[in-house]
Amino acid sequence: MRFMSDIMYKKSLKIGSIMLIMLFSIMGNYAYTFYEDVDDYVILNINKVNQDPDPAIAGDVFDLRVSIENDGGNGEGDFIVEVEPSYPFEEIEGEDLIQDIGIINGYEDGNDAIIAKFKLRVSEDATEGDYPIEVHIYKKGEDASSGYTKEITVTVGNEESAEVSLDADELVAGDKTNVTFTIENTGSAPIKNLEFSWESENNAILPLGSGNLKTISYIGVGSSVDVTYTVLASTDVDPGIYELTMDLTYDDSLNNTKEEVEHLAGILVLGKTDFEVSYSGEDSGEYTLTVMNVGKSDVNSVIVSIPEQDAWSVSGVSTSIIGNLDGGDYTFSNFELSTTQSDSPLIVEITYTSPEGDRVTIQKEVEMPSETTVMSMSSDDSSAPQDFASGPGGNRNPLSTIQNSITSAIPYVIGGLVALAAIAVFVYRIIKRKKLAKQNKNKTE
Repeated sequence: MRFMSDIMYKKSLKIGSIMLIMLFSIMGNYAYTFYEDVDDYVILNINKVNQDPDPAIAGDVFDLRVSIENDGGNGEGDFIVEVEPSYPFEEIEGEDLIQDIGIINGYEDGNDAIIAKFKLRVSEDATEGDYPIEVHIYKKGEDASSGYTKEITVTVGNEESAEVSLDADELVAGDKTNVTFTIENTGSAPIKNLEFSWESENNAILPLGSGNLKTISYIGVGSSVDVTYTVLASTDVDPGIYELTMDLTYDDSLNNTKEEVEHLAGILVLGKTDFEVSYSGEDSGEYTLTVMNVGKSDVNSVIVSIPEQDAWSVSGVSTSIIGNLDGGDYTFSNFELSTTQSDSPLIVEITYTSPEGDRVTIQKEVEMPSETTVMSMSSDDSSAPQDFASGPGGNRNPLSTIQNSITSAIPYVIGGLVALAAIAVFVYRIIKRKKLAKQNKNKTE
């Protein structure tokens, strides 16, 4: 290869026929420009073909393509081309920084030039601008400093990017809940003039006291902003998973446009589960309680039990297995109870499996009747009166209530039958008189 040593040798022989200009690069290597006859020389040059993307984005990978040309007429072999990254450029594990390009033929330039491609990464903290990177070409087995080095320029830009997360994955229908959305700048450039909005499938979840659109003027690189809404899922909404669409719009400084990004999330709306328990009746020490599922969700494996308490005690079994109980449905549970304080409320525990698969136990207080009156039940969290089956006197279970109702109705039934019989006799007599009158008339004629 006729680099510096060969050139100096030629110069001593052809000092009058070849004019050699040696330009020293900042690395101490040489670039050569020849005038007149170059057929006997290898004259190498390195140029940047392109970079992809352009600009290279901070924190991302880019491809760098360079061309190796021979402007001389002499060919040589065993060439190596090497790229030497420095900040803000980084080597990628598994990617080569050295390529063996072999023989470079004479006048292999322009469209015939050899193209070498390298894959590099831009540091995440790089700011936008033009940065130098060195490319070396030398013969195999030699040091890079013995060959030709050229510094080329790579353009770096910054790109905005954002992600959204929320701190709630479930809501209880009918309950106000604060939901916080976190908007994080995951790009390499500040986010400016950001608009954030969200909406739920079928408007199952709505914000209270504000609209769903928020404006954020600036989010720095690596920073985040929290946006909090008070939301409510209507009790009319069926329990289940609902899609939540989150939209971001912000300035795109690379393209001088608006970037629009949509994120999707799922949020579970739970039906509010609650029970009401009331006294229904008593027969020979056996008390009947009405248990109603006043929530919207169906519940499974329901058990009603009487825990230990001061005023009431259980004779026999203290637990009643109900099974599944749909929302809005009710059933009865019977217990043999005795009390020393009849005016004290009865504490009842209800254990069930929620729609989410959790075992839940709640306690209710049931107002029990005094000696002369029957009180409707009251629960821990509801003041609505409930008097499902108690009748006058409050001393009946459902069966005895039905029996007493029939007994009390017998006099009215008998009276009704007597009245019907009297009407029938009266009608019969009228019809008979009409027949007799008609017969007498016919005899007279």
